[in-house]
Amino acid sequence: MKAMILGLLAAMAATGAQAASKSFQDWTVVCDNTRDCSTFGFSEDSFEDRPFLHLRRPADANAAPVIRLVLVGADKPATAWAVKVDGRPVSGVAPEAEGDADVVLTGAQATALLAAIRNGQRLSLAPGRGDILLTGVSAALRW
Repeated sequence: MKAMILGLLAAMAATGAQAASKSFQDWTVVCDNTRDCSTFGFSEDSFEDRPFLHLRRPADANAAPVIRLVLVGADKPATAWAVKVDGRPVSGVAPEAEGDADVVLTGAQATALLAAIRNGQRLSLAPGRGDILLTGVSAALRW
């Protein structure tokens, strides 16, 4: 019996993890075979100008998440933009400079944004640029 269990465990270890993806309402998670995962949330607006959020969590158990917020479109924002959840600024996430079209959040800023979006409905980055819907984000973060 012990030999059979050890044989099964060895066979399972040899196969390794498989790449996987799953959607949770407005969010999609994609993981490679090393369990390095990326989570994406998009705006409901037109494809050309919609902002999006990309959260990457490396496979290492101690790795910190990295969040990239992007304002897509030909025109960069003319004014500084601020990260807001349900209309309220996210404490610990500083406003971005005028003209920036994307920003990378790490460390305390990434942690603050993750805490804010877990129970939120909408994430906004700049006035008039559309909101990123947060429906399904909690499930995506747990997967």
